[in-house]
Amino acid sequence: MKNVRFVKMGGGGNISAFTLVELLVVIAIIGILIALLLPAVQAAREAARRMACSNNVKQLALAMHTYHDAHFALPCGAVPGRPNPSVNYELAFNWRVPLWPYVEQAQLYSAVDFNRPFSHGRGNPGAQGGILRDTVIKCYHCPSSDEPANKHNTAVNGEHMRVSYVGLSGAYGDPIGRTIQEFMYGFISDKGTLVINEWKTMGSLTDGTSNTAVIGEQSSRVTIGNEKEWVSSNYCGGWFGAIMPPGTNPNTIPSTMTSGPGVIVYAMGVTTVRYPINMKKVADAMDIPGAATCWGSNTILTSAHTGGVQFGVGDGSVQFVSDTIDFETLGCLVVVDDEKSVSF
Repeated sequence: MKNVRFVKMGGGGNISAFTLVELLVVIAIIGILIALLLPAVQAAREAARRMACSNNVKQLALAMHTYHDAHFALPCGAVPGRPNPSVNYELAFNWRVPLWPYVEQAQLYSAVDFNRPFSHGRGNPGAQGGILRDTVIKCYHCPSSDEPANKHNTAVNGEHMRVSYVGLSGAYGDPIGRTIQEFMYGFISDKGTLVINEWKTMGSLTDGTSNTAVIGEQSSRVTIGNEKEWVSSNYCGGWFGAIMPPGTNPNTIPSTMTSGPGVIVYAMGVTTVRYPINMKKVADAMDIPGAATCWGSNTILTSAHTGGVQFGVGDGSVQFVSDTIDFETLGCLVVVDDEKSVSF
């Protein structure tokens, strides 16, 4: 193919240029190269985000140890609130709050008032005097999640953070056949590490700290019917805790409570594992009782990362558990005392 010649004004030398066909070929080649490189770039970015998520879980797991060293116990999974209608029964918080001083948030921890609600909305936009409104703590949010760390709602002038990591209260059914109590919003176990109204110790993890999952990931949505729903345990924001029926002994735990599908018990920030991990699509909400809403007691462990879910383990390590894990094995890993020989 001959080059087109242009004559420089003023009698200078000739300048060569591409023909239109040659230019289109070059553009096509560049497009093909970009198409080949883009997946690799995206994969590298996701690998970096997954590593950042793993680091988040590790930071929280190690914070558990630091808390235990300071208080001789692990944080309570979900502290019950006092039933006070004037504040919507929301004087409650979960394990994520006591860890603040150990994830470089001591100033925030000192600023909150534990006699005020930790929940947003429901007529209570001024929870904690607005201190928590729009507050985002980086290590509580998976960078791969497509849910914003702080979702805005004009009705309450901003909301509390949505946390990507949930405490593990145990499993239904229990690996050694113990009865797990049923309440209005699902089954609630106290055989895991982070449970309602109980401060367990490292010594409680008799299966071994390296064999017990303490924290699980909830960073992706579940498709219910044709709708993708956020059903992570973040009802009223990421810091809200538990509510037990009026008149309940304040020292009681779920296994000793009067139970039944008509008994209202909330348990936010924790979940009793009832479904396979990354169960992201169901035909109807009735297919996943206890998990179809963000106030359910059996919200599903989900991950924005392909192939599995991040777990924080009692020894401070992080394990990426495959979607294909046997459910009975999963139950053994989230229960502290089943005495079965199961490990990550």
